[in-house]
Amino acid sequence: MLGNRSSSAAARRLAATLKPARSGSSAHILACNRRRNIHSSARPGFTSSAHNVAAAASAVLVSAAALAYWSLTDSSADCAAGTSPASASPRPPPGVTEKTTQRTTFIHQLAPLPPSQQTAEIPLEQLALLFAPPDIQLPHSNSTTSDSSTSSSAPAYPAYAYNDFPPLVFTATSPDLHHQWLEGALRRVQDVICQHILNIEAAAPATPNTATQLSASTSQPAAFREDITQRPDGGGIARVMSDGRVFQKAGVNSSFARMRLPFGRLKDMKADHQQLAALIADNDWLRQQQQRSGTVSSGGEGEPRVFGDDEVVERFTASMSLVIHSVNPFVPTVHANYRYFEFFLPDGRRLNWFAGGSDLTPSYVRDSDATYFHSTLKRVCDAYDARYYPTWKRWCDRYFFIKHRQETRGVGGIFMDDLTTNPQTHPHYQSLIHSLAAHFAQSYFPLVLRYHTAP
Repeated sequence: MLGNRSSSAAARRLAATLKPARSGSSAHILACNRRRNIHSSARPGFTSSAHNVAAAASAVLVSAAALAYWSLTDSSADCAAGTSPASASPRPPPGVTEKTTQRTTFIHQLAPLPPSQQTAEIPLEQLALLFAPPDIQLPHSNSTTSDSSTSSSAPAYPAYAYNDFPPLVFTATSPDLHHQWLEGALRRVQDVICQHILNIEAAAPATPNTATQLSASTSQPAAFREDITQRPDGGGIARVMSDGRVFQKAGVNSSFARMRLPFGRLKDMKADHQQLAALIADNDWLRQQQQRSGTVSSGGEGEPRVFGDDEVVERFTASMSLVIHSVNPFVPTVHANYRYFEFFLPDGRRLNWFAGGSDLTPSYVRDSDATYFHSTLKRVCDAYDARYYPTWKRWCDRYFFIKHRQETRGVGGIFMDDLTTNPQTHPHYQSLIHSLAAHFAQSYFPLVLRYHTAP
């Protein structure tokens, strides 16, 4: 199941089960990872140099995610230098509040975990029941239409109860109820994922030789360091766990911001975003036409408006991102993010889209683990549109392809961007992204329980 062997019958069965496209198939991904063989000579229970490199990369990603809000807002020269204003100065900038605490509890109504000594023998599908989302269910749809939300057979999207959300912090005074919903939904998912991490830490064997057994630096469960930053235009919650007995490094962060920027800055963001690219191309064309004719459009009713580079555009962003790296090298590293972008143009129009995805990077590649992880993603995607999973899986394979090594990063997952919405499709994509985020725990934590005590 481990080692150098080439694409096997198991890998071919995986490809047949998930029915991926020929390009970037699961069999090809598994074969690429076997060629890496980064732990074939490592002693069980010890991390190799490659594993340490992965741990360092994970730490960098977590730190970058924790500072993402600062860099996005360009709040100070400290951000440009790669450090947060908090770390560069003993006091936060004017109008900014910060709070740092150690957190060991977020929510209480999660299923208790079985003893760690038993989880290695429990099937992944049974362990998955412990991580079922407590507050959502997938729609039932056999639609194969990309715009399924506009059809008469569109699924009924679940109604999420606002009383299940944490108290609003960053959008509480926003007049836009959709922005409030996004904060509540993403922070609820953040709380659930963090609580699962804490529960797994607490359920690990609490014996004097825990550190030796797990190759950990401690025999005590770790807690989250939580940094809450509030600004006049939003803020974020960064939660980082370090040097636990199960998780070597885990960062689960959320950010919500509404900021102002000049229209000319949109040109730097148009890559892979058709709405922005089309808007900028049309605006440039109209500007050229006006320059040639010597006329200036007033932007009245039915008349196109030309935006100047200095005109103010408001942007709202909501996101949740995570990187989790375990102590035991048999547990895969995972990355995920779920995002929403919205632009308010000077003429009153809005441009918005959803994006996100998750991917798995194991040190030891097992066909059954890749099958389980991808099957969970496929089940959620298929509930909305049967074409989503194969399309976004290929996108993930391309996005995380390492050109100089001619191989993919890990066993992949799904990746999507620029899911442009309109009043008809917005509920569809909103429900989809939230469902994927809410089912992340079910796709990954059973793998943690299976292998975190493996010798």
